[in-house]
Amino acid sequence: MFENNIFDEYLEKESKKVLKKLRNDEVLTQDDKLIMILKSQINHFYHLDVELLENIKN
Repeated sequence: MFENNIFDEYLEKESKKVLKKLRNDEVLTQDDKLIMILKSQINHFYHLDVELLENIKN
């Protein structure tokens, strides 16, 4: 599979491009939308992991 940091770097770069499009009121492509979905899911999973680790420690 992918090395996490390679995929994360790619996704971060692409999501910044999409955000720039949003700020400029440009039309988003299907790929842009998928990038944002992936980015939001990764963020969600990260926060779930943080919460889970906090609960385990307590």
